[in-house]
Amino acid sequence: MTFRANQIILSVLLLVSLSCAAEVKHLSLHNVESAPKEPLIVKLNIVEKDARPLKFSLVNQNVESPLQIERINDFMLRLSSPHYIIGEAAIHVFEQSNNRWMQIDSISITTANKPTKSANSPSNINELSTKNASNKQEEPIVIADSLPIGEKECLLARQAKESLWSIASRYKTSLKLDTYSTIIAIYNTNISQFSKRHINLLRNGAILKCPSAEILATLGSKAGMKEEFERLSNLPIN
Repeated sequence: MTFRANQIILSVLLLVSLSCAAEVKHLSLHNVESAPKEPLIVKLNIVEKDARPLKFSLVNQNVESPLQIERINDFMLRLSSPHYIIGEAAIHVFEQSNNRWMQIDSISITTANKPTKSANSPSNINELSTKNASNKQEEPIVIADSLPIGEKECLLARQAKESLWSIASRYKTSLKLDTYSTIIAIYNTNISQFSKRHINLLRNGAILKCPSAEILATLGSKAGMKEEFERLSNLPIN
């Protein structure tokens, strides 16, 4: 084997090694905080094995610009841009490895996303007080701002009256799983949020934690997870 061939093989092995060494396990859009035609502000969910330098850029109208980063906690980042977006846009994610920036993900965003109010804002407090007074049982949108002080957790966003299937369908791509595996991962992480611990009885107003790396490691094949879902669905409700 020639020296040139050895060089090519070593280069390929190095690239494979670098791609496998990515320390970001999960990235997804949590919500868009800014209103349309206002400078973009978004929150991202993030799960990392080990923290490495990251940078983010906004791609919109064929123009790429850097984003400012604010770490909210171990599981969430806030990104901001001086520009507002028009139509379809994406956030490119880069990780530094061996003094090189490598793109590891691309997250689609759009102006169709409406900003989510902080759970502690005065308007939300008034709304909650009104709802409590009238004894309405509407489900709140679960957002990271509602975390207890000092607690650092990643929460799944859940729209009012959204089913487990719908939640799993939204998160399966970012988790790199099929729908059944995502459902089982969410269920196993949040069993206490299901009435009578039954997979078909997700509680009203349930606060759902993101599946941990340990939970994800226990998942089996797609066929196996479908079988497990059907088994859990057919269990009697006691």
